[in-house]
Amino acid sequence: MKLEMLTIRRFSTSSLKILLISLLFLNGCLAKEKPKRSVIVTPDEEKVRDAEGYKAISEIHREMDDDHSGSIDRKETTGFMMEDMQMRQSDRARKEQAFHGNDDAITIDDLWEAWFESKERAWSVEEIAEWLLNVVNLPMYVDKFKELKIDGAYLPRLAMQNQTFMVNKLDIRSSVHRQKLRLNALDVVLFGHRDHSNRIKDIALALSLVLLSAFILLYIRLQKKSSQEKQELSSRLMQLKSMEDEFQHAQKNWNEERSKRSNSEETGISQIEVENLKIQLEEAERRHVLNHSFFINTVSLRN
Repeated sequence: MKLEMLTIRRFSTSSLKILLISLLFLNGCLAKEKPKRSVIVTPDEEKVRDAEGYKAISEIHREMDDDHSGSIDRKETTGFMMEDMQMRQSDRARKEQAFHGNDDAITIDDLWEAWFESKERAWSVEEIAEWLLNVVNLPMYVDKFKELKIDGAYLPRLAMQNQTFMVNKLDIRSSVHRQKLRLNALDVVLFGHRDHSNRIKDIALALSLVLLSAFILLYIRLQKKSSQEKQELSSRLMQLKSMEDEFQHAQKNWNEERSKRSNSEETGISQIEVENLKIQLEEAERRHVLNHSFFINTVSLRN
């Protein structure tokens, strides 16, 4: 009876756990929020939301459009980079291609759409502060930028030839600093930001790959050389082994020959001794015979 009660209790506890887990799962499923609809803002709508930014882009376009045709051609872009931005010739070709792409005539709307879709426009206040510190090299204005919450959307206003915004809002009194900030902002707005840290990383990665390739080639050569040396050493060891076997065989033959010669010499000495003994025996026998004859003759004479 007790066993049955214990079994029932265990079963009830397990069932209760399963029920609680099921309820929690259903509650979680019901409590899930409905996915929010993403609101797509078009460049035309953004013109209204960011009127100051669009105005600044229009002003920059007007500065670059020398013939006032309503579009910027490649010649005007090159002239603007060379005269207004004082850009080096080595950078002009790359940045002209980045600005125009396959479009030889850039209108205001083209320039605005390109800026609207750029990642630099979405820079946060911290990213702008980092750019101001590490790229523009004007750390004295970082706190002011953060205080006014200057983000990526403000870059066209910094790139304008009219520097009222920098003087009145940012309180930048130095004309040298304003010009430096304007040129860097223009570079970002027109051509995009080129992260030099990534470039350094790319260079470091390329150097690492070159060094790795060199080490791999060196390792392969060393392995090949080591393999050849092992083969040569193995061949030499085999030759030494063969020479050792030949030496041992020759030594064995020499020992056998020496043993044979020793036995022969010992046998020769025994035969000489036997011959000497035979001679001595014969001499003794001869003397005995002579002595016996002499004794008989003497006895005979006495009788």
